[in-house]
Amino acid sequence: PTMRTHCYPLNPVMVNNTTVLELKKQVETFHERHMPPHRQRLVFPGSNAKLADLQRTLSSYGVTNGSSIMLIILERFALYVTGIDGTMHEVEIPSSDPEGFAVADVVSLLENMLCQNMSQCQVLCNNTPLEKIRHGKKMTLKDYGIKASTTLIVTKLGITLKVVNPQVDLCFLVDCTGSMGSHIDAVKNCVKAVRDDLVKQFQGCDIRFAFVRYTDYDQPDYSRTTHIDFTKNQSAFYNFVDAIRADGGGDSAEDIMGGLQAAFSRLSWGDSDVCKVMVHVADCPCHGSQYHNGIGDNYQTGDPAGISHEQMMREVADKNIQYWFGFINSSYTDKMITVFNESLQRLSERRLLIRQVEAKDPKEMGDAVNRSVMGSLYAANAAIKAYRFDLSIPEWGYISELQGMKTAPPPLKSMADLQRGLQLDLPSINIAFKCAPNPFTEGQECLVYHGYDVTGRRKIVLKKYKREGDEFNSIDCYMKELQVRAITDTYVQSFNDEREKPSSSLLITVHPVEIVQCSGSQQFYLLEAFLKGNIEKYNNNAGMVSMKAAESDMMQALSHYSWVKSGRSMLLCDLQGVQMYSTVILTDPAIHSTTPGTYGFTDYGETGIKRFFKTHQCGTFCTQMGLSGQLL
Repeated sequence: PTMRTHCYPLNPVMVNNTTVLELKKQVETFHERHMPPHRQRLVFPGSNAKLADLQRTLSSYGVTNGSSIMLIILERFALYVTGIDGTMHEVEIPSSDPEGFAVADVVSLLENMLCQNMSQCQVLCNNTPLEKIRHGKKMTLKDYGIKASTTLIVTKLGITLKVVNPQVDLCFLVDCTGSMGSHIDAVKNCVKAVRDDLVKQFQGCDIRFAFVRYTDYDQPDYSRTTHIDFTKNQSAFYNFVDAIRADGGGDSAEDIMGGLQAAFSRLSWGDSDVCKVMVHVADCPCHGSQYHNGIGDNYQTGDPAGISHEQMMREVADKNIQYWFGFINSSYTDKMITVFNESLQRLSERRLLIRQVEAKDPKEMGDAVNRSVMGSLYAANAAIKAYRFDLSIPEWGYISELQGMKTAPPPLKSMADLQRGLQLDLPSINIAFKCAPNPFTEGQECLVYHGYDVTGRRKIVLKKYKREGDEFNSIDCYMKELQVRAITDTYVQSFNDEREKPSSSLLITVHPVEIVQCSGSQQFYLLEAFLKGNIEKYNNNAGMVSMKAAESDMMQALSHYSWVKSGRSMLLCDLQGVQMYSTVILTDPAIHSTTPGTYGFTDYGETGIKRFFKTHQCGTFCTQMGLSGQLL
């Protein structure tokens, strides 16, 4: 039904040196219909052979002068594509097997047709991102069930914010002393780029920008700290930023307290309904020995004006500011941020936390500031509540019993299962359980509660996402965590099978997780059996690596292995676990994919993958498994 058959007498050709492709081009030339080579299927009835190899000569198939060749005209296979600007395009798949056409080749076609850098985009079909490679398998249109006339949508990578008329105040607080001289131009360029990107994305919304420049006490009082108040005027903002020069700073420590005070006292921050963001970029800490590990500091006892970090963190908490710190050299500033965070966590009842991003060179700086601002807007619109933490285990006799449905732990999958696409069951098993009224700890995205499985008579922990709203607490969000565990389990088993295992080597397993849905509501939890022991952190999803434990080298190799084994399509990270006898049980892993967000909120995409390899050093396990040199 998808082809029509015709018979054509062809003029004799010299078959000895004529290739199949040359013959197809002749057919295209004399035929009255548009018939490019990929829509022609040639069959030589003499041997019933398909002339499929375009570079082979006709004579190699047994064709001679006077032979008859059957020409099968394939139906045109075209897709509709909606570009980023909303315009509709038609693209013909240039293949005689269009459904077997690789997704990677489709992306290349779109890049040429749309004149668009597709590395910054994703292609969606039925709201599903198309992967070029899935766990080592090159994906095709057939794998996604894409037929002729299917519509594809091209969108920018990243998080799409579902907010209505957001009001945003974004302040840049920047160290402009002489030590920042080699970075200041990059900072200025990135500040302007971030401003333009946000204004473009949130057209018609109220977005204001401010800039606070600070130096040090070797500068006069009137010029030590300068600023431009919140404004929507592009020219005024640009004029201020362009005029900034890096100068001053008689020692290594800088007047950060003065800069913070200027940001909080001189700027006209919006009211409680406004999303407030501050991006602080610096290469050195503030004055005071408690904030650093012995750098040059003329004021070891602290800020000469008597400003304390407690006062400044109180301002952050009271104004509900999303505070991001862009570091140049984290070894200089980590101690300061740790001190700041201890106060901020306490003063905000653990609601706020200073998050750090690397900002060392122009590209890194641009990516960092963009991610920081977008992440802050995302968090601010997700309405994170403050919670009281309680480390004690409740008296379960006084806790009400809850009813619900849970998923069964997914069985171990093979790599072929992953390539076909995971099919996981929704909650369908009855469960009665109890949940503590307050969480006892938290992770990056989840609150963690003590629990008791009444049905299974066991201690459990229950986890739920911090953010409020349907889009953050849907079954899809929780199913992604189930998917991450199943994928991790598959790669861990493959890693165990392939690596060399001396008698003293540890085995790696993955802690099972289930999803619970409370009866009569849309409240979901992740359920895990209570895991005894101290959790060891081996790496995180932002490039941090810990080599303290004996098994750390093996865990870094596991992350590297997943990248190579998956055909460079994903990377396991955020590896942490508990050692029990000769086994390490991993819990709460994360996955970075080539499309951020595919595996949940902790999937940072290519940015996260680059961060891993920036700090990764191949060790014994990488060498034994042939991973060394197989990087980005």
